[in-house]
Amino acid sequence: MSNAHWLPAARRIAPAFVDEVLGSLAPNVSRSSGRHFQGVSLWRDERGGLLEALTPRELDVLRLMAAGLSDGAIAEALTVSLATAKWHGAHVREKLGARTRIQALVLARELGLA
Repeated sequence: MSNAHWLPAARRIAPAFVDEVLGSLAPNVSRSSGRHFQGVSLWRDERGGLLEALTPRELDVLRLMAAGLSDGAIAEALTVSLATAKWHGAHVREKLGARTRIQALVLARELGLA
């Protein structure tokens, strides 16, 4: 299992520990900049806490969400199933700590991701 899949679960159980580990791996990551680590970008939120890394595919989904595309249109644009598009969208929201698509887009814009 890659980092992109186990970190959200670990963060729910021990968020401070996960932030400490990620912080030691990428100590110079700031709120408005990203740094690649093992193929993903690490980002800090406005309080300085590390956000879960978004995979390149999740960034694609996020950008399409920001362009106003529906889940069905995202699936078509990426040539994936609707279930896969929804799955990626759910991971984007979870990693950004957002409950809704709108919250995810607001956070993404603040972080310069979308």
